[in-house]
Amino acid sequence: MISSTNPGNVRYYSGFSGLVGQKSGFAIFKSEGYGYKAIYSILSTYLNRYELNTISKIGNRYAPTNENNTSNWVNVVSQVAGIPANQIVSNADIYKIISGIVRIENGIRITPGEIEKKIDSADSFNFLPFLILGAIFGTFYFTGNGKT
Repeated sequence: MISSTNPGNVRYYSGFSGLVGQKSGFAIFKSEGYGYKAIYSILSTYLNRYELNTISKIGNRYAPTNENNTSNWVNVVSQVAGIPANQIVSNADIYKIISGIVRIENGIRITPGEIEKKIDSADSFNFLPFLILGAIFGTFYFTGNGKT
């Protein structure tokens, strides 16, 4: 695995959100959610801009033969996604395809629903630390210990 935050072994591209660096040409993200979000973005671009609308076509671009056993890559992604390699796919299939990609790239077993949650977490703001600090300092202030 290139990075625990890059489950799809995504190549570095400065336009990815949540990017914190690179290692050997591969992206490093600030969280795993951003890594999944990058895969989603790539697949959405493949489908909507380049009309790479089958797992077989996606595999030729995502996992080219000069770096991968593309045929095996396509077979594994297709099997995990439950979508025949040459069946036309849509945006509705992206989470299933991501499940297959992270399986072949890094052996990760994850459901489409779990992927969606991880992507959603990449854009959410965690208020918990602020709530805890507010409770600590609020208690400190209101007990009179915060007066000077």
